Amino acid sequence: MISAIACFLILIFSRPLISFLFSPQFLTVIPLLFILTPGIIIRCAGKSLFPYFNGINRPGVVSLATIFNLIVNFFLLVILVPKIGLIGATIAATAGYAACTIFLLVLFIKFSKIPPWQILFIQRLDFNILRSIVIKKIK
Repeated sequence: MISAIACFLILIFSRPLISFLFSPQFLTVIPLLFILTPGIIIRCAGKSLFPYFNGINRPGVVSLATIFNLIVNFFLLVILVPKIGLIGATIAATAGYAACTIFLLVLFIKFSKIPPWQILFIQRLDFNILRSIVIKKIK
């Protein structure tokens, strides 16, 4: 959730950020950021599953997911970059991130036996845990 908020803030303020940090000549990357941002958010969600698989002594799942990401990304780079350039590269990256995360999510559901809706949607318990963490920090 924090990654998504950070990404959206960067998108909202992308024009002044890019102009300030780099130069106005780099403003042409803004459309690429809009294509890549969903992939980054998806990737952050997928990366959060890595410790689970390592913890249940299945580090091979993480390796396979990473290889799957690489294959999808490479395949789409070969197809899309010659046709649409950098836009194709950002689409390839986003698709690779999505493929990796879907792979991890399917295997997480298989191994953990947790229903998909409990993973994909914020539950009341999630808010209660967050509230208790915030209250502990304040005290």
